[in-house]
Amino acid sequence: MKIRLAFNETASGRFMVMSEMVRPGLSLNLERPLVTIFEDEDEFLKSVINADLFHEDTTAVVVTVLQSISQPVFPQRWIAIDVTTAQLKALGLFSHLMESDADQGYAAISPTLESPFEFTGGGHFQDFLMQVPTPILMLEGQEHLVTFINPPYVRLLGRTTSKSLLGKPIREALPELKGQPFFGLLDKVYRTGTAHVGVEVLGNLRHEDTGRTQDIYVDFIYQSVRNEVGEVFGIMVQASDATDRVLARQVSESREDQLYRQWAELDTIYRTAPVGMCLIDAADYRVLRVNNKLAHFTGQTASALVGMCILDIFPGTPGLKALFDKVRAGFSIENHELSCAVPSVPGILRHWLVNYGPMFGTDGNVEAITCVSQEITDRLLRDETFEKGETVVSRDTLQVPSMTMEPTAEVT
Repeated sequence: MKIRLAFNETASGRFMVMSEMVRPGLSLNLERPLVTIFEDEDEFLKSVINADLFHEDTTAVVVTVLQSISQPVFPQRWIAIDVTTAQLKALGLFSHLMESDADQGYAAISPTLESPFEFTGGGHFQDFLMQVPTPILMLEGQEHLVTFINPPYVRLLGRTTSKSLLGKPIREALPELKGQPFFGLLDKVYRTGTAHVGVEVLGNLRHEDTGRTQDIYVDFIYQSVRNEVGEVFGIMVQASDATDRVLARQVSESREDQLYRQWAELDTIYRTAPVGMCLIDAADYRVLRVNNKLAHFTGQTASALVGMCILDIFPGTPGLKALFDKVRAGFSIENHELSCAVPSVPGILRHWLVNYGPMFGTDGNVEAITCVSQEITDRLLRDETFEKGETVVSRDTLQVPSMTMEPTAEVT
């Protein structure tokens, strides 16, 4: 026979095993979970070892138990394993509810319980559900009469006590949900018997203390509950507040959008800046990023420069390596005049004014070097010409040299 298992903890820290029979020809919808309480997971795991299950099944149960304790999720993780009647008894799972069914070829759940909410601890399912941290709600009939609600669900709904909810149809108990998707989904689950899982569904609830309504995001399961003859007579609701998770993700997505816009702005500025810009790896002085302006200085494309050593791009430049060594040590250098020829235009001396700065990592070490450069070759040539012109004027005692002007058009 095949059974499905899921695991959780009670509010008091005891270990809970939920189980159901997988019947041939039926879906795996959880119609009537049976719950067994152990003092802790170690007690249950000992029974798993003693049950002598298949190796793969033993491994799957142990792993799922440990994950359920260390990393609880909603809905719970379910696993299916094959067991014999003897193994089922060794596991201690609802063995007194099993009876042989030779005609069907599987062990059937005994329909002798007066309430489908009873379990093998000797008490009632409702008593247990009052202790679990998961919000639980029980509804009966087509009007979804509230027959049970545990304290976490009361708090989830923004109420202070269950008195205003118990014994009322859900539409009367929670009138603020009118026009929201929940009532329609409950009707559908009751009518079809098919469970519905909602993830991060937006709702609006009224808080009893303040009378104000507030948006809330919830994860929930609407699971039909059937009687002994298989008829749906109610719905079990498991829910959890997903508001913090949704808001945190929205903030994260908003930050990501903002960071992307900022990055796009900076990238545009970087690429189109009228000055040369590049980022150098502090470890080996290789170009990590370079803009088009600086690439144009060298006569190469930006993509061709990435990965090259900056010392190879400007070969034979005196003191360039010592300068980068100083910046790598954490010093900034401003208005450094760099003069050299570049491979694209050999034999012609060109001049730049460069600022260098260290970029520190989270560990406080210099990870990269920023360089911002502006070519001043033309400016220096103009200055040199101007200085020569001043010398001529001074030497000729301010005499204006004669100039010949040719008319561009006849004067009439």
